[in-house]
Amino acid sequence: MLQAHKKIGVVGVFLIVVMTIILGFTSMQTKVSAHAYVQQTTPGIQENVKQAPKQVVVQFDEAIQNQSPLIIVTNQKGEQISDGNASIEKENSHVVSVPLKKGIKEGIYTVNWRVISADGHAISGTFMFGFNSSGEIPSASSDESKTPVLQSLVKWPLYTGFSLISGVLLGLFYLIPRTSRRHLFHNLKLLTMIGILLIVIASITQFIAQTALLNNVSVVKALDFRLAWKTLISTEFGIIWLIRTVSLFMFAVIGHFYFNRSSDKWHLKLGVMTLLFIIMGLATSFMGHTQAYTTIILSTLTDWIHLTAAGIWLGGVMLLLSLYLAHRSKKSDEVVNVAYSTSLERFAAVGFIAVLVLIMSGVLLSAFYLSSLMQIFKSTYGQTLLIKGLLIFIMGVLGIFHFVSRTMKNKKVPNKGTLWAEIIAGLLILGVVGFLTNTATPPPPDPKPISSSVVVGDHTIDLEVLPAVIGQNTFRVRMDREKKEGNWQQIKMIVEKDRSEVSTTTTMSWNKDAQSYEAQGLFISQVGRWKITIKALSEDFKTVEETFIIRIER
Repeated sequence: MLQAHKKIGVVGVFLIVVMTIILGFTSMQTKVSAHAYVQQTTPGIQENVKQAPKQVVVQFDEAIQNQSPLIIVTNQKGEQISDGNASIEKENSHVVSVPLKKGIKEGIYTVNWRVISADGHAISGTFMFGFNSSGEIPSASSDESKTPVLQSLVKWPLYTGFSLISGVLLGLFYLIPRTSRRHLFHNLKLLTMIGILLIVIASITQFIAQTALLNNVSVVKALDFRLAWKTLISTEFGIIWLIRTVSLFMFAVIGHFYFNRSSDKWHLKLGVMTLLFIIMGLATSFMGHTQAYTTIILSTLTDWIHLTAAGIWLGGVMLLLSLYLAHRSKKSDEVVNVAYSTSLERFAAVGFIAVLVLIMSGVLLSAFYLSSLMQIFKSTYGQTLLIKGLLIFIMGVLGIFHFVSRTMKNKKVPNKGTLWAEIIAGLLILGVVGFLTNTATPPPPDPKPISSSVVVGDHTIDLEVLPAVIGQNTFRVRMDREKKEGNWQQIKMIVEKDRSEVSTTTTMSWNKDAQSYEAQGLFISQVGRWKITIKALSEDFKTVEETFIIRIER
């Protein structure tokens, strides 16, 4: 018994160390939104251009899925002037564009767009621009991301099913004494079957809802086989969903042999079941907000740890309630009594570690998507987090009360009311988590221009990059801090991704208004470290060269 507790303690310390390392790594990472937000448009919002644009471009702060992006441009009469379908640029998956018809007339134009962000959620918006318009351009613009109700609701049975199976696996691996496991197979099999059934129902409903969202059709039309097949084989969601479904099927088959056949190789069967269950959990974590974070593996791992900790906590309580009911109905059955009392004692340490990991991983997930503490109080996502935190606190207090009262009274039997209360609180938490996974996080703060200055010999080079985002940027260089063109024959700029052999070279021109040498273009295509090398050739053919290292965060 003592050795088992030591093993659990070692596992707990290991998980806490892992979470601490992730926390430290997270502090160095980029804060990003879980839903895409518009960074800039061409033409700009409410911009009155002098020349007829050839296309409309919308740039987002994260990658856009190639699932029928939509940009429709109409004139004041409601006539469509966009020519063809919108497309995502091959060089930069943050940018969506649509060509315009030739010979458009002067006036005000409305742009309606709809895309699927990296986390699989649909976002849409509207903005207006003018072409030699004599009237005022309306400020009506929006950037909407509604929380899909059906996709939020299906997460409840999904997470509940995962929790039930987590509780069963926890019981088979540790909580229930080995001598009692075969005796309780009927109870454990029933919990497993309920868990599988809930996951199946949730998975089917989730697939239909996501098919409707990705193809911008109603739920009824999403039942069309062709749309379902397209979603299954040509989308990231479909592939991940298929992996989870196949893993669930294999889990059910091996589980059948485990619970209904001989005990030969039961360790192997249980190990394979656990591996398949982990794959199902990771596949679930690959769907949603985690895909919008800069380091997908980091966010997915943290989300999986969070869901696993919640499943162990709630699933363990569900298992205890099942054993409690078996204990009450079979008081004369010594095997059941030993299994129940032992599981109850062992769960104290497991539950404590699970709660600790749950809280730490929850804080990390919040840090991924919230750029300031005030967003907790001012955004729907943050307010929902507060509700979730309150429910976790209530569930934790109930668990402590249950443990303390049982210890003080020196009883093996817990308060049935507190067990039910813990389960209800846990189920509410799962419902809130389901809502959170489909709720838009607060938009990140506006990017700030990057400025840097360096002295090279007798010269000073000042570099400014604005707005310092993926896509279109303006690069300004001032030599010797002079506000005039100066004695320079040529100034070249070389832009390359750090640790990359691909670079772009351009010649900078003097901008009288900005009083600096300037270059504009799509030189930056992704987040991370970039090298910007400035080469200035003077009138007497001397070269002044310096490389700046900048970091693009969104």
